[in-house]
Amino acid sequence: MQSFGDYHDLYLETDVLLLADVFMNYTIICLQDDGLDPSHYVSAPGMFNDSLYKSSGVELKLMTDMDEYLMVENGIRGGMTMASHRYAQANNLKCPDYDSSKPDSWIMYEDMNALYSGAMTQYMPTEILGKVSPEEVPDIQSIAPDAEIGYMLELDLEAPVHLHDYFADYPLAPEKQIIPEDWLSLYNERLVQDKEVGGGKYTTGEKLVQTLYPKKNYVIHYRALQLYMKFGVKVTKIHGGLKFRQSPWMKDYIEENICKRKIAKATGDEFGVMYYKLKNNAVFGKQMENVRKHMRVELLRTEEDKKIRRLASSPLYVGFKAFEGGITAVHMLKGTVTLNKPIYVGQAILDISKAMMYNFWYGYIKPRYGDKARLLYTDTDSLIMWIETEDIYKDRAERPDIFDLNYSGDLFLMKDESKGDPIGESVCLKPKMYSVLPAGHDPKTPDDPDSEKPKKKHGIQKAKGVKKCVVKRELRHDKFLECLRNKKLTRHDMYGLRSYDHQIYLERVNKIGLNPYDNKRWILLDGIRTLPYGHWRIGLYKRLVASGISPEEAEERAMKGKKYDNLAKNYGDYLKKLRAEKDPNNYIKTLAVKMFPKEEAYTERLENYRKRYEDNDLFASLEELYELYYQIAKEENRERSEDEIEQMLKAMAI
Repeated sequence: MQSFGDYHDLYLETDVLLLADVFMNYTIICLQDDGLDPSHYVSAPGMFNDSLYKSSGVELKLMTDMDEYLMVENGIRGGMTMASHRYAQANNLKCPDYDSSKPDSWIMYEDMNALYSGAMTQYMPTEILGKVSPEEVPDIQSIAPDAEIGYMLELDLEAPVHLHDYFADYPLAPEKQIIPEDWLSLYNERLVQDKEVGGGKYTTGEKLVQTLYPKKNYVIHYRALQLYMKFGVKVTKIHGGLKFRQSPWMKDYIEENICKRKIAKATGDEFGVMYYKLKNNAVFGKQMENVRKHMRVELLRTEEDKKIRRLASSPLYVGFKAFEGGITAVHMLKGTVTLNKPIYVGQAILDISKAMMYNFWYGYIKPRYGDKARLLYTDTDSLIMWIETEDIYKDRAERPDIFDLNYSGDLFLMKDESKGDPIGESVCLKPKMYSVLPAGHDPKTPDDPDSEKPKKKHGIQKAKGVKKCVVKRELRHDKFLECLRNKKLTRHDMYGLRSYDHQIYLERVNKIGLNPYDNKRWILLDGIRTLPYGHWRIGLYKRLVASGISPEEAEERAMKGKKYDNLAKNYGDYLKKLRAEKDPNNYIKTLAVKMFPKEEAYTERLENYRKRYEDNDLFASLEELYELYYQIAKEENRERSEDEIEQMLKAMAI
């Protein structure tokens, strides 16, 4: 080579020939597996979707009723991700700073093998058979997972107040919401007002959040509803639903790809490993493709000024791009949209996958460990947990039906993401931003990121929006700790090739890296503990602050609230007795006199409590009773003694 131009030409020639080899190999595999030629498709997902339909022989019936389509759309909710407890430290023999005077505890990072693929092996809808009225809905718990007819229901749900603490780490029934500013905790309010972090102005968008607020007109697959009801969620009203025919029509396709992926992994075929994984993942996305987002693009010459102006004045106009050579691309929304995707299949996959994750937590972890287990973080198919037990690996070995002990990749099993290397510490700042550090390993970011010194294990660090090379070089575990403790952002320079109007540029971008702000949960003032929105303790905190108590004291009292726990856990028995009374009104007044001897000044409040009961608003009536107690305690300027509280509970015949 005599010049840089020669090098340039050789590079391009080599690049094209290598890509041609790769594409030919890809084409051969596609033709051998499915008899489909990728050069006849715009994208791989479209081809794999045809492969699914071809191999299964299924004929999916599209919906023709707009109301039914909109109902299914309302039931489509993506993967759940949140940070429930933002810092945790393990204490066991594997930790260098092990304290034998404290109980042994472990941090586990478990991931469910091929979550969506597992869901797709279940019975999936093939045809919507029409609407069902509330009276026509059968007993939900009696419908088998492999029943020929399944249901998608629209109903109101409520998490009983006595289960709020039980559900606090991992609330059931997530929903899309725009989080109002008045939901924010004081911790987050201060971060919003911080000029560096929040810029002094609250901004947010729609998010999938897990709250304990009652759910109205919630659309859900019957398999997920069965699980929610099993663990304590109450159905307060059924609005109606859809019934559908179902069968395991995706199962053979999914399992064949999983089998071939295992073979590829065993033979060291990296391309095959990615290829067969993509075949399964791509068909999931195609089942709920949002065709409303499709656009049409018109390429016009600049001299076609009148047509450009006409298109720009249309309500369907989105924008334009001007290119060299006098060409303008005008982007338009489609005037007519054909809703030709079986989105009811995508809805079923998402709900069944959520049920699988909830079943692991509430069906195994909580019964096995109770309050000794705490969820730290979740991201769709994985959980980071703090568990107090003598030996977590011994516990796992007892349940090969739940845990993937030999990393076989079998469906429905949970695998250890740390691969047997015990985790010593975790920092979970917000969704998609966390760090887990192996016990005894180096948490520090190196002073010289380009140093040739041997690298120690630094655990797993994730930061959405930050390039992996930057995370590896500049964001080790210590930076996550600093961000959490000091409530400060980190910023990083990132370089990359970007295309603007088909022109390539090398661009440097200074982006925010770590961020202590997370508005998907109510974060307490210590910046570590959190509560889901809608938890009764948040309501109590707000009432205490409104009565003049400092935020710090109010928070402490709200989080302790054990006597209210006793009241809440037994409120069902109390309400049952109240219902049995011939004169509930008189019973409440008698009860109030026993509870509050000086109740004359609170007649109106007691009347409100009675009305709430008559309206069957049991959650609100219980809150009103608790609020009444604290209002009296405040106005009398003293705390009631333990004996007085016990007498109050006894007076309620609990």
